[in-house]
Amino acid sequence: MGATTPNLALPYPVPADTIDIPRDVKALADKLDTYRAISGPALVTSLPGSPVDGQEIYYQSSAMATDGVVWHLRYRTTSSSTYKWEFIGGAPLRAVAEADTSVSSTSAWTDPGTPGPDIVVPLMGDYDAEAQSNGYSNGVACTIALGITSPGGTPASPSETYVPAALVREQQMAHERLTNLAAGATLRLRYWGNGGGGQFATFGKRKLRIWPVRVG
Repeated sequence: MGATTPNLALPYPVPADTIDIPRDVKALADKLDTYRAISGPALVTSLPGSPVDGQEIYYQSSAMATDGVVWHLRYRTTSSSTYKWEFIGGAPLRAVAEADTSVSSTSAWTDPGTPGPDIVVPLMGDYDAEAQSNGYSNGVACTIALGITSPGGTPASPSETYVPAALVREQQMAHERLTNLAAGATLRLRYWGNGGGGQFATFGKRKLRIWPVRVG
């Protein structure tokens, strides 16, 4: 074929070409196959303003780039959700605080001496969050738990409460589906240590991870 399109350089026949339909179709198919292999979804730092059904992108904010995290998203027009960019794959955002930190005995969700860890949500939407920590208390009657929420908030689905033997560590985990989060919102790992008589709970190796479910 003697000509190509201006943008993608796809071949097409002109009147002077010989007639050979199998040859011409194969030339076009080969070019499209090569283009698909080298192009793929675009890497973007913000969601496209005019997406089309089935469009795929790789999303990475500046903060995500620091950790090498990329989210593969696909747009689905028929989704019943306000957030139509659905998560296909990628690593979670992750925050870790290894050092031990303590909370005084209380009957409320609270922050320890070293709060968090925290993660800032990059895009508006629904997210799955997972947290874990090794906790113990200095007294046998101190109940401990952990949960994921906004700073100052109350977790909707905290870990099961646990009453450990004094100074015996217990690993706890919390899982949460968090919906309608605003871009820039902060998620925090918060703690519960409920006892009496000067008891306190200590938490270490604290980890928080989040993945998008759908964003927009």
